[in-house]
Amino acid sequence: YPFGMCATLEGNYIQSSEKEFLVATAGPLASLILFWICDFAVSYIPQLDFIMDLNLWICIINLIPVLPLDGGRILKSMLISRFGIITAYNFMLKISRIIIALLGTLAIILIFISKFNFSLVMICAFLMQNLCFEQKAVSLVALKEILKSSQNKKDQINLRTRILTV
Repeated sequence: YPFGMCATLEGNYIQSSEKEFLVATAGPLASLILFWICDFAVSYIPQLDFIMDLNLWICIINLIPVLPLDGGRILKSMLISRFGIITAYNFMLKISRIIIALLGTLAIILIFISKFNFSLVMICAFLMQNLCFEQKAVSLVALKEILKSSQNKKDQINLRTRILTV
């Protein structure tokens, strides 16, 4: 995509919140490390100043708590351990919609002020499109949780039947 990349997972989501936290922090951490490397090397190569600033802004934007950005994934993984996967997903979808709406409003205001800059509008469109994919992932997660809980109930019933048989 023009503003970054989105990886697609085979199961549509990372099943461990700890692993998702590690994967999500890797992106901003890599941008921060590149920022520090360029900051160190800018005195030798002045052209790295632009790359240094770019990596800092990529890190900052990536930490916005909006799905599918890394900041949203980090917050979601922390919420999963406290509230469960479905509640965390639904909360993050609501928060993401609010923040994207605020960014969209800011984008429209900036267009009227600058009469030129459409980049924030494009970023909001990118975020909204990917938020739709996140909504599908929530539905898949909810379905898997329902199937898992009904399978657990079946297993408990089968266990009780075996105990009664014995």
